[in-house]
Amino acid sequence: MCALGKVTASLTGYLVREPLLDRADGIDNTSATYYVVPVAHRKAQIKKLGRKPEPVALRFVSWGQQAEKDARHLRRGSLVTIQFSIDHVCFEIGGLNRFDFKFTVESTHYLDGAHTQRPAIDGMPKSLRRRA
Repeated sequence: MCALGKVTASLTGYLVREPLLDRADGIDNTSATYYVVPVAHRKAQIKKLGRKPEPVALRFVSWGQQAEKDARHLRRGSLVTIQFSIDHVCFEIGGLNRFDFKFTVESTHYLDGAHTQRPAIDGMPKSLRRRA
């Protein structure tokens, strides 16, 4: 059984890739935009747990009018705050149950003037530019 109540969160970060606009197959041909934002770990917390820090990135999807707007205004290096919901996804591969999370954008706040101009990659911190 896969059940998870609605969970929402927000995250501020830089896009590490160009967003991808796609059309979902179906009757209404809904727009979907996919993009990736890295999540920074606190080094002190990682040390306490005795783990090696690993880069983590969340893959977001926005739908409909929000997707169209995001595709127009976001570029690699854009600074954004994303409010999103987290959905628990269950599926089966090779007879084994697998679990994952889907991050669906509810709203996007463009923090670097992305809604008025196309931002340059120069605004992105150098540490992220190397990975992107």
